[in-house]
Parts: sequence; structure tokens; C-alpha cells
Amino acid sequence: MNIPKRRIKFKTKSFVSKRQLYRRAENDVNEIIGSQNKVSKSEVCQENVPCTSTSTFPNVATEGSNVKSSNQEVLTLSSDEISDDSNVSDISNDCNTFENMDHLSPATTSKENKILNSITSAIRTWAVTNPSVPHTAITSLLHILAPFHPELPLDSRTLLKTPSKFNIRKLENGDLIYLGIQNSLHALLSIHSNNFLDDTINLIFNVDGLPIFKSSNMQLWPILGLIQNFNVKTPFPIAIFCGVSKPKLLNDYLEDFIKELTSLLQNGFNFNSKSFKVSVNCFVCDAPARSYLKCIKSHGGYSSCEKCTVAGTYYKGRVILNDINADLRTDESFRLKLDEDHHLNDSPLLQLNIGLVTSFPIDYMHNVCLGVTRKLLNCWISGIYRVRLPSRSVEILSDKMVHLKNCIPTEINRKPRSLSELARFKATEFRTFLLYLGPVILPGIINISVHEHFLLLHAAIVILCSEKHIRDFGCEAAYELLKNFVQHSEQIYDAEFLIFNVHNLIHLPTDVAIYGALDNFSAFPFENFLGQLKRLIKSPKQPLIQICNRLQELNFLINDGKTSNFVNGKPQIEHFCGPVLSLMLQLRYKQFKKVYFKNYQFSVTSLSNADSYCMIKEKVIQIHNFICYSDGSLVIIGKMFSSYSCLYDYPFSSSSLNIHVVDKLSELQSWPLSNVNGKCIVFPYKDHRFVSMPLLHTL
Repeated sequence: MNIPKRRIKFKTKSFVSKRQLYRRAENDVNEIIGSQNKVSKSEVCQENVPCTSTSTFPNVATEGSNVKSSNQEVLTLSSDEISDDSNVSDISNDCNTFENMDHLSPATTSKENKILNSITSAIRTWAVTNPSVPHTAITSLLHILAPFHPELPLDSRTLLKTPSKFNIRKLENGDLIYLGIQNSLHALLSIHSNNFLDDTINLIFNVDGLPIFKSSNMQLWPILGLIQNFNVKTPFPIAIFCGVSKPKLLNDYLEDFIKELTSLLQNGFNFNSKSFKVSVNCFVCDAPARSYLKCIKSHGGYSSCEKCTVAGTYYKGRVILNDINADLRTDESFRLKLDEDHHLNDSPLLQLNIGLVTSFPIDYMHNVCLGVTRKLLNCWISGIYRVRLPSRSVEILSDKMVHLKNCIPTEINRKPRSLSELARFKATEFRTFLLYLGPVILPGIINISVHEHFLLLHAAIVILCSEKHIRDFGCEAAYELLKNFVQHSEQIYDAEFLIFNVHNLIHLPTDVAIYGALDNFSAFPFENFLGQLKRLIKSPKQPLIQICNRLQELNFLINDGKTSNFVNGKPQIEHFCGPVLSLMLQLRYKQFKKVYFKNYQFSVTSLSNADSYCMIKEKVIQIHNFICYSDGSLVIIGKMFSSYSCLYDYPFSSSSLNIHVVDKLSELQSWPLSNVNGKCIVFPYKDHRFVSMPLLHTL
């Protein structure tokens, strides 16, 4: 019987590796064995090569190919036998004797391809999401898996799609790699385009220094971006500088950034045949970085305030700013350099035609948390005699903080720790103390006047952190509180307390009036991203190349995957333990222990007491169960606190901020989950009562 030949084409290569030849030889052997078994009917088909065809093939002899009758024998061919291209052509010619490969099931092949792709994807995901694993270890793992999965690459760089090179610019004191704004915008919108419905992209930029090694001066100065009107609040890198100090020539450092941003501001950004306008929302930086970018006096200078023309005074080894009524700076006065003592040089950012006063808000992470709150705690522990606490009081205060760590919900990353570690506190820990812990644990430990002075700052920042409170109170109320705080600081802590950070408190409400709540323009997301950048460095050799390689690998992984559509109010962890109300027994329902929202989560009290409190119509509910009915509606089963009183009444009643002393839980009741107004933190208080505070970002 004449069998028409089907030409099987291999991709023409000038060189075929030994590994590729092994694969081809193994495929040919499998085809031959499969055809022979079809004819004989006496042998079992080889594993993973199902014989589904009704066609029969004669035994095909292979001339000059030295193909053996088992896969193992083929894989043990000597290097001499496969070293030249003639062997490759022999194998190809042998393959041409087959008309079709009916014995390979399309369904099986598709299934195998999915398995192979999933293995490759899983290893790639593991490697990229565990940056501490060196590439040598990944390569070793690939070599171990190679005999079992020959489709896997043998090198980690091939697996992770590591770029071969970057365009590195040599600056005076370091190297710069410019990654680009448009590239990052394209990558973000490719994944989340369905979630971005605006016609304008509002960009926030951040510049900050990051030391990368303890034993050298090597540091990074990345330029980061973030889309302000996008629900994905993840910064993206625009440029990364690496050197022994910050870039000496600011114009060279910002040259590519200013050129591309100018083009985007004029021409917009095109994505999938849609044009977006691009605008600069603001630059979020700490004080040294702001002075560096704006070419003005640093925070220790006499004319250092960026918002007003106050002239500093030298007092006890520092410059203090004790005038809160100085004339305000404007974008126009800055451009015209009306205050010559404030300027050092012309900032290259003036080319962007943006306001260098209004576009540089004060970052409350550095100013309030790391600045003023840390200074208050240091004054109480080691400050002047009239405010310094006895060592025993410090121990009591520290013990109270540690005792409350089990009451901190999952949304707050760092739990309270002892004040003996104050020097190592992070900004989030100072924020937690200012907004939540301080008003609960300070009464009875510090002086009443000192406590009331602290409450001025606490109440003002609570207002400025919540859009709801800003609507209810207005920025003017927060300004009056902060002005009183600054004015009374000299009487309580002496004039040396009136440093740059304390003075800047009076300018925070103005920035909030422009940009919204403090978290809208804080450095917290950028600082988190800087920490991630640092963890990408595995060795001191070429840290800049390492970071950019890892970023590109991560970017490939994200773009290669599918976007997960988060469902707001999604229940998790089904159970059957109750409690349920008697009226529900006749209905069809399921019980759950957790419900996830975009920025927070709830748990039943038996699973996590710290995450089991919510606010419904300004009442605090302790959650005992989640019920999901057959129609998909979710209901909370819980108990409501029935007794409410204020925690403090200066500068006004804490109840107006939804901060209560609560008591007396009711019997079990039910509420629709859609009625929830926010999540609460509940601390134990004296006389078996509790203090309830709303988690501000959930209001």
C-alpha cells in the first residue's frame, strides 16, 4: 500500500543543540513505536501515546539514523553521533515517511500542553515572587527537573525573560537607567483597562533616596509614579539612579523625565486607540527631596518654609520657626523669586509649567508621623524635666501598648511594641499611636495639660485623614486645632520644640483643601515600594542592573497572567457552627466566617476578635456570623453595644468623631451587610468597658 508522505518541517537553524536533537529523536521513536503497535496489536501502547487511529502502517526501517527501540537508548546517544548536522537531516528524512500522526490524540496533546505551560508558569511565578532565591538556585532546580520535563529551559534567564541589556546613562557620580512613563502606563492599563474610566490620567510623582548597603554609601534615587485617579494604588518606576550620593547635576538627572512628561502634558497618552489627557497632580516627597528638586533652602535653613515667608531664628543649636502669621508664598512669587533668601538656583521643573508651591504638598508621613509624633514621644521619655515621664510611667505606658496588640486589626500592618524600641519605630507605628492608641492609654500617665495638647493634634489629624470628617468639620476646624497646638507648644515644651515639622502643621489643612484627605498624597505607598526595590538586590555586584532585571521579570509575569476581578463583599470560609436566628431556620442559607472588601475585611469574633467590629448607622456591632441566602444577599448576625459615652471632651466631644466608650451588648440581631458604614477598632477600657474607634480609611 502506498502511503502518501507528509512533510514535517522543523525550523531551520544554523546550529541545533544536543538537547534539541534529543527531543526530536525521542519524538521520532515514539512515532515509530506507536505505528508498530498499531500493526501488531500485541503490545501495549506506550504511555502518554494513545493509539486512536484505525489506519495501519507497515514497519518502517530507518536508514543511517541509529534510532533504537526505546527512549532511553536514544537519550544515551554519544556526543559524536549527534555532533554534526547530517544526523539532523537523517532524522528529518525518516520523519517524512509518515502521512499523519493519528495516534496522537488532539485532546491529549492539548491537555499535555496546558500541564507543561502551568509548570513553567508556576516555576516562573515562584521565582519572581521570591526575590531572595538566587538565580543560580533556580538554574539548578531547572537542571534537576530537566529529565522529567524536557520542555523547561535550562537557564533562569530564559525562564524569567530576563532582559539582555539596558540603556545606562553615566552621570557625574553614578549611573541612571530611564524606564519611561509611557511604558509603565501601558503596562498598567493593559492589565486594568476595564477599571479605568476617566479621560484624564492624574499622576503623582515621588523622588527619594534609599541606602542599599550598611557598609557603603551606595544608594538609589528612583523617580516613581502613581496614578492618583486609579483604584490600583501601586507605584511604578520611571527612572532609577544608583551612586554613592544623590545625583549632583539635577538637570542631567531629570532630563529624560522632563522631556517625556512635557510631551505627555502637550500631546496626551494613547492606548488601544483611545487618547487620554495627562496632568500632574503633585510631587510627594520628604523635605530634603523637595528642597533638592525645587533648588531651595533645606529644612534647616532660615527661609526654609515652602508655604510662607517666615524667617527662622537660631535657638539652642537649631533653627526655629515661631511665626504662624507670615505672608504665604504663591506659585507666581516662587517663579519670580520674590524671596531671594529662599532660592538657591533655578529648578529644572519650572520647564513643566506647574506650580512649585501648590504642586508640592507637605507629606504627613514624614511631617506628622516621623516628625511631630516621634518628637512628642521622645520629649516624654527623654525631654526637658517638666514633661519627662518617670521611668516607671514609661514602663506602664509601654506595657499598655503591648497589651493592646491583640486588638489591632489586620489592616494595620505593625502591632504595638515596647517603647524601649522607640528608635526603631516605623512611620505606621507612630500613625497608629497618634490616631488610635494615644487617646486610650495616655490618660492618667501624662500631665493633663500635656494630654490635652496632644488631643489637639490627634483630633486635627483624625479630621484630615477622613473624607467624611472633612465634609462634617471642614479644613478650617482642623486649621484652628493645629494653630492652637503650635501656639501652645512653646509654653509646654519650650521654644526649641518649634522646628520645621511643627511649623508645617499649620499648612496641612491648605493642602488637604486642594488634594483631599491626607492619605491621598502621602508617601506611604512609595515607601513600601522602595522597600520592595531594596529586596530585589541579591549581591553588591551591579545593584542597578539587578533591580531593573527583576522589575522587567515581574512586569512580564504580571502581563503574562490574567487580571483577577475582585468581588467586593465576598464571603469566605464556610462553616456550620452558627449562631443563626430562629426565623432563619426555614430558609436556605450558607454560613461564613469572613467577608472581604477592597480595603478591609471582617471576621466573626470566634475567628478574630480584632476584625469582628463594624459600624452601622453610627452603632458598633460585634459580628458573630455571616449568612448568605440563596439569592446572594449577605446578612450579619451579631450583637450591638447599647451604651455610648465620649472618651474625651476636649477640644470637643469624641463622639462627634465616632469615638465612644461602649458597653452592654444586646441579644443577637441581624443587619444587611450593605448597611455597614465602616470598620471599628475596639480596645478594652477601665471598668470592663470598651473604647470604639472607626478605622479611618473605611469610613
